[in-house]
Amino acid sequence: YTVDHFNGNGGASIFSFSFPLGAIIPDDGYIDDLGRSIGFLVIKNTNHTVANFDYEWGTTGMQNGADGLEFRDNSGTRIQALTWGGLGDLTGGTPAWRNVGTDDSGDNGISAPDGVQEFLQNIWSSEVATPGDINNNQISGDISLPVELTSFTAVGGDGRVSLKWVTQSEIDNQGFYLYRSNDKEGNYSQLSDLIKGTGNSSSTITYAYVDESVFNGNTYWYKLIDVDVNGVRTAHPVISAVPHVSSTDIDIVDNAGIPKEFALKGNYPNPFNPETTISFDIPETENDLINVNLSVYNMLGQKIITLLNEPLAANSYKVKWYGKDSNGQLVPSGIYFYLIKTENFISSHKMMLIK
Repeated sequence: YTVDHFNGNGGASIFSFSFPLGAIIPDDGYIDDLGRSIGFLVIKNTNHTVANFDYEWGTTGMQNGADGLEFRDNSGTRIQALTWGGLGDLTGGTPAWRNVGTDDSGDNGISAPDGVQEFLQNIWSSEVATPGDINNNQISGDISLPVELTSFTAVGGDGRVSLKWVTQSEIDNQGFYLYRSNDKEGNYSQLSDLIKGTGNSSSTITYAYVDESVFNGNTYWYKLIDVDVNGVRTAHPVISAVPHVSSTDIDIVDNAGIPKEFALKGNYPNPFNPETTISFDIPETENDLINVNLSVYNMLGQKIITLLNEPLAANSYKVKWYGKDSNGQLVPSGIYFYLIKTENFISSHKMMLIK
């Protein structure tokens, strides 16, 4: 199987990526930013800002359209294909090319495939921005919030809580303050000095802070406040975390958003050696925190290790398993099952360790 990159002007080959012999191409292995399983992902190896990619093709970069990618089997039969910036000369064939990059201006902006783009344009509507107190009564120009926050997350560790927040855009942003409380509705004390912002930005910016003045087992609530150049402060919704002793690497999936339902995802990679990552979703419930147990079992139903057993807030998480049992010993090759349990949800998946 190959992924070939063609020049839309004449159809010349720019590069061809062949999957390694014995490779398992997942049909739902890549999880996008919204938590959806959308197939496999092949990227150039200098673009490691993309999470959960399956394969790398080398150093050759992408080009402006009209160009295209074609997924073919070993007989050269096209399985799927797409173009951007117009179809160019890459028409015909079965299945046909799916154009994901032409809009009314003819540039290379990514848009919807086939007739979806035209359908969406017919139903889109726009409304005039309404000035108000939230924008300091601004009546012209860019009527928008100083900071567009994509996510604000907290993960408890051993004697620490790791805080991370991501902004989609910033306008005249001076920076951020963090506040902490032992009670969601209680008094919040300032935790940090001013964490400098980027001022003005239309790019995604990630910030991080580690709170090490905590005690394991206690629940801590955090509030993030941004401050613009005029000193106007905007508070964002509070989040919580419980620091704890753990031998498991657990992290929050960046930019995933708060899930709408429970889900246990397929581990990646699978088969694996020596480690694999298990992802799951916890939606908002009546309780601020919900206890989550994630354990690994062998084919006989014997528990190998408990990876996670602690209260978590609503979010998308990923946990690494290093192929070891509860005594820290490497387990043999074979098929294993990982099972997640909460008060309202239970699910399991199969994985294979190959040495």
